[in-house]
Amino acid sequence: MNESLLQVVLVAALWFGYLASRFGGWNAAAFFVLNGVFCGICDGLVYFGLRPYQYPGQSPLWVVGYITFGWFGMACLCFFLADGMLGGQLDNWAESTKRNLLWQLPLLSASTAVLLDLMIDPLAG
Repeated sequence: MNESLLQVVLVAALWFGYLASRFGGWNAAAFFVLNGVFCGICDGLVYFGLRPYQYPGQSPLWVVGYITFGWFGMACLCFFLADGMLGGQLDNWAESTKRNLLWQLPLLSASTAVLLDLMIDPLAG
């Protein structure tokens, strides 16, 4: 495992620990699967099938791992940013339904993540 992949895994582990402490381990695991593993699988299918981009010197497995943990970290950051923008500090997942955030929080989180990715990608290339 090279240094940049190790860094993204460590940051994702910190985010996972924070999510687990606030919302419980099962909810943190579900968040990881939906926002990290799912994105990694989708990106892996595109990368292995179409090869639309390259990470020079990196194996395809490295790419899938980096995307999995990187998108999980990005999703966590955007989730808590969106929660703050909507004026709250969620204490548990059930609170999102009480405050009518069931659609607002995911939509704002996802939009923020995509816009941030569109800004970061040209800088990273």
